This record gives sequence, structure tokens and C-alpha cells, in this order.
Amino acid sequence: MASDEALIQTTISSWEQVINRVGTLCLSCSEEQLLVEVAPGKNRISYLWGHLTAVNDAMFSVLRLGERLHPELDAVFIAQPDRSVPLPTSTEIAKCWEDVHTELLSRFKTLTSKEWLERHGNVSPEEFERNPTRNRLAVLLGRTNHASYHFGQMMLAKPKTP
Repeated sequence: MASDEALIQTTISSWEQVINRVGTLCLSCSEEQLLVEVAPGKNRISYLWGHLTAVNDAMFSVLRLGERLHPELDAVFIAQPDRSVPLPTSTEIAKCWEDVHTELLSRFKTLTSKEWLERHGNVSPEEFERNPTRNRLAVLLGRTNHASYHFGQMMLAKPKTP
């Protein structure tokens, strides 16, 4: 395996690890635990789970991998803060989570190393020429960091079972 391929696979593996950890944590929470705030007056675990699902669903278009699977999540988890509108059920969030992440991983595996280093969909060809670090791989790294951040919040907030 060439070094660039190894770096790409390492990045995908890191993303997969974080996504699996978030999914495992959220799926192991009771309905009551999912409603715990990560800090007083702040987002609840269920909101963060849906937020990550919506943000990661947007990766389809940002990475130029096709149409989003669940754009309807934006109205609840991107455009509005927690408690502004009723949240989908945990079962609905879990289904969307699974849909998005299974399909993303499948599409990630179709990209070559060269394609990972192409511009992402939120940057113009001219801007990309000036700054080639605004590529698909940078988006994946950023989304991995974003998910890791919220995973940490969830871990600290999740009540310990006796």
C-alpha cells in the first residue's frame, strides 16, 4: 500500500471508530439518559446525536458523493437549537444514523487517494487552486473532530447506571 493510501485508510478508520463509539453510546442509553443535558441548560444527548447525524448527512453533498439521505433533519438539528421544536424519537434518530453512516462508509471506499485530495463541494475551483488543503480529506478530518468533541460531551453527561 502506498503511503498516501495508508494515510487515507487511517483517516477513514479513525472516522469509523469515532462514529461507532457515538452510535454504541447512544444506542446503549435509555430514553431518560438521552434527555440528559451535557451541561446545565445546554444540548441534550439526543439532540447531539441527531445533530451529528444531520451534519454527517451533509457530507454527501460537501464531498460530492450524491444526494443527502435525510435533509429533513436540518430543520430540527441544524437550523434550531435544542428544545425549539420536538425531536424525532430515538428510534427515528437511530434509523437515520444507521442509514447515513452505512452509506457514507460505502461511498468513502469508492474514492481513490487522488479523489480524496480533490476539492470539496463548498469551495470554488479558483479557491481550491489557491488553497489545495480545502479538499475532501480535510472535510473528513474536520467531521471526525466534530464527532469526537460531541462524543466527549456525551460521555461526561451520560449518567452512570448503578
